[in-house]
Amino acid sequence: MRGIPPTRSRRGPRRRRPAKLPADKGYDYDHLRKRLRRRRIRHRIARKGIEPSTRLGRHRWVVEGTVSWPAGCRRLHRRHERKAEHFLAFIGIAAALISYRRLTDWNNLLGPKTENGSYRGRRTGRTGPAYGAGMPDIARTTSFDLDAYLKRIGWEGERRADAATLRGVHLAHAWAIPFENLDPLRGRAPSLEPAALTDKLVHSRRGGYCYEHNTLFARALEELGFGVTRLTARVVVGADTLTDRPRTHMALLVHAPGDPQPYLADVGFGAIGALLEPVPLIADTEFHDAGRRHRLVHAPHRGPLELWVLEAYQERRDGAGPGSWAAQYAFTVEPFEASDYEVINWYIATSPRSPFSRRPYAQSLTPGRHLLLDGRVLTETRADGTVTQRELTHEEEARRILDEDFGITVPDGVTLLE
Repeated sequence: MRGIPPTRSRRGPRRRRPAKLPADKGYDYDHLRKRLRRRRIRHRIARKGIEPSTRLGRHRWVVEGTVSWPAGCRRLHRRHERKAEHFLAFIGIAAALISYRRLTDWNNLLGPKTENGSYRGRRTGRTGPAYGAGMPDIARTTSFDLDAYLKRIGWEGERRADAATLRGVHLAHAWAIPFENLDPLRGRAPSLEPAALTDKLVHSRRGGYCYEHNTLFARALEELGFGVTRLTARVVVGADTLTDRPRTHMALLVHAPGDPQPYLADVGFGAIGALLEPVPLIADTEFHDAGRRHRLVHAPHRGPLELWVLEAYQERRDGAGPGSWAAQYAFTVEPFEASDYEVINWYIATSPRSPFSRRPYAQSLTPGRHLLLDGRVLTETRADGTVTQRELTHEEEARRILDEDFGITVPDGVTLLE
């Protein structure tokens, strides 16, 4: 009753409540009539089967709410909600069902936990492997040229969805396609559409950053028969705590058919501590991937899912004493969608606070060398740990190095050195 808006008569003053209240016949209940009488408001109910409610005037009482249940639940009919005691019950049922579906989806996604801290995954009754089953296919509306991709990375091995193929394709991708941010450097957010990624990273002498690399790699893995879950991570290299930075990095969780062990894969991390091969999602175990050493550990946090931290073993540059483990990024196994990466990609590419929009950043990997251009500084790290640095001073020199040493053709309109 308090929700009845004030009315204004053509000849009289503004009234705080109507003197006469026409009502839809769907509200003809005794308790509503009593409430009107207690407030000295006359009522008029449309006669059933004779008079439609549309003829009751422009001030007729309409209090109708519709609960639209997400996640595929049916839409309730309004007549079922017109009793006040029913409306709250429907809301309670909807909330309970939504919560139940969310909880069962997480349990099906993760599966039972083993003694060493890994997840074995669980079949959900849907097609596809456990870690990819709960997600819709992302960007699979267009065809993907798997032959051209494998030719670009130089992979001539078997095309099977197993751990050996995953390691081989992962390493081949890391060595063949460079990391670079030339599109954000000229104020453009790179497209994450499959056709655009194929044209840029496969058919052109260009590279990309994490969203481009891992989106392309995920599509290739799905074509090979793997299940892929897209993740986001907080880069913690150089940060004081694990929560200083937002989730702006993309990583992948890959599941091979018949293999209960999921793998962390990432071909788009532009740092010397990046993975060269995927590692199993197992805590506190050291892995050797193409000459690098990595491990996954758990870290405390406030979320409902366990927080994983990827660490890389780094030798001391001076050679005086043993090296140490350095955290690279932190993540949970919560799946993310293509729309999430569109927002993150746009922010990282266009924000003036983003490091990728302010200076050139490129990385090239070969079996014996890691080459990094960060602004004007060119750093070369050899397999034996030897590190050399020098500063670039001329625009022409920077373009030549990117072309000859990184395999990147700098597009027109890009200024590398300010």
